[in-house]
Amino acid sequence: METTHGMEFEDHLAAIETIVRRLERGDMRLNEALEAFRTACHHIRESERLLEVAVQEVRELTATLRSEKDVTEAGLFSDDR
Repeated sequence: METTHGMEFEDHLAAIETIVRRLERGDMRLNEALEAFRTACHHIRESERLLEVAVQEVRELTATLRSEKDVTEAGLFSDDR
């Protein structure tokens, strides 16, 4: 299995696409095709993990923006009273 430490999401996608093209050619021996499929599965799992990290970061940033907006709005309303 390829080492994928430090690979970015787009790198994993490119690796998956390359493997799919190789598998579609149909010229690999069974054991080679199986190993390629295993490697593609690894890249898919890593892609999903990286997406989850990105989604979590977006959620955290969005929550921070909401909190800042709430504080700002609360400050504006309290000054008007």
